[in-house]
Amino acid sequence: IDESKRRGGSLNAKIIDEIIAACLTAPYDPWHLKYYRERMDTYYSVDEVRFALVLLDSLAIVDQPVSFDDLFNFLKSRIVTDDREMTRAILTLLQRDHYVIQEDVGTYRFRFNLIKRWWRINRGL
Repeated sequence: IDESKRRGGSLNAKIIDEIIAACLTAPYDPWHLKYYRERMDTYYSVDEVRFALVLLDSLAIVDQPVSFDDLFNFLKSRIVTDDREMTRAILTLLQRDHYVIQEDVGTYRFRFNLIKRWWRINRGL
């Protein structure tokens, strides 16, 4: 809203999309989205951060919700692990912290599409 006021004139879908794109890529981070990455280093252990980053990266690059098995296979392709329970624990942490939602069929996805979009941009995915 602040950005739309600065631009003046009326709003339409194109202008809103432009504002969102500009804010998602702005180096001064007007929406403080970097907090979603930075807070992990404060609240998660080193191993939890490693797992969480890979899991969120995998969810950011797909358009559909993902099964646990597919997430675990993606994780194993990036990190040497067979620890399914650690993966479940990290997914639970990510749900509690509002990064991820588990759907009633058991699949996982980013909770908020805006954060997913920023995650993809920020992580170069």
